[in-house]
Amino acid sequence: MRTITIKPQAITHNLNQVKKMASNSKVLAMVKSNAYGHGVAAVLPALQQADGIGVATLTEALEARQLGWDKTIGLIEGAFTADEWQQAIEHDISCVIHHAPQLQWALDNIPPASSATRVVWLKYNTGMNRLGFNAEGIMAAAKRCMKRDIS
Repeated sequence: MRTITIKPQAITHNLNQVKKMASNSKVLAMVKSNAYGHGVAAVLPALQQADGIGVATLTEALEARQLGWDKTIGLIEGAFTADEWQQAIEHDISCVIHHAPQLQWALDNIPPASSATRVVWLKYNTGMNRLGFNAEGIMAAAKRCMKRDIS
């Protein structure tokens, strides 16, 4: 049996190093996949100086909220259903939008101006052809968001 020792002070140190190098930027710490198998609950306390966290699924986002994380949560794969989009709004979770149905859910159910969900990230397909809009599609998506005042 193998064990892993989490050293919160090392995580905090690494975060502070990133913040120094990116002094004029916000830092979104990735804790997707259950903090890469280490457990979200084990690492969140060490990430308190992060501006937010990134997670892969709504389940992970809701766990972080349940654990008391009150800063930005970025759902990096976005909502998978219209119901998940609604839950993101209810729990103040920002979403990446990488395909037309997600964009439509956002435009059909625009969050209140004060909601973190009102801020969306459009994913551009840089060539891996896994997720994201192509060059023409991302411009069209951005225009649709701007027309509806989603930033």
